Amino acid sequence: MGVSPKVVLRSLKEAEQGYLQKIAKLTNERVDAVRSTKALLTVSAGSTFTGAGKQTGPR
Repeated sequence: MGVSPKVVLRSLKEAEQGYLQKIAKLTNERVDAVRSTKALLTVSAGSTFTGAGKQTGPR
């Protein structure tokens, strides 16, 4: 059984969600910004931090 996360994220507002989805789709944005945005969206959708890291790929 895994350990509970020590950091609990608040749910995203609609405006925040939309802005992050725009960043995730940009092709001219820095790669690290897109990856961290995708990870944040994945966690906000209910995934674990580990699952989000695996889904967004290696550094």
